[in-house]
Amino acid sequence: MVIRVIDLVSGGNTNDQGDIVRQALLRALADSPQPVIVSFSGFTSVTSSFVNSAFVELLDCMSLDQIKAKIRFVNSNRQINDMIRTRLTREATGAFLAA
Repeated sequence: MVIRVIDLVSGGNTNDQGDIVRQALLRALADSPQPVIVSFSGFTSVTSSFVNSAFVELLDCMSLDQIKAKIRFVNSNRQINDMIRTRLTREATGAFLAA
């Protein structure tokens, strides 16, 4: 299953936009035994607020390893990839150290 972010939101800037993407992603993950592909076609950047709401909050219901196994990102660039990787890694590591 492919989720095209541009079909859901007009930008990758706000928590509200991230919430919309996260909800679509959770539905897709529940419906698909295969990894879900998230396409950033049409986007040149995303903010940490967007990434926190769209992807980091997934750590509440799955581990970082599960996220890596179940979600693939395509049509993204270095800024988007770095933002997602950095925020997920920091939060997963911080949550682990705090536990």
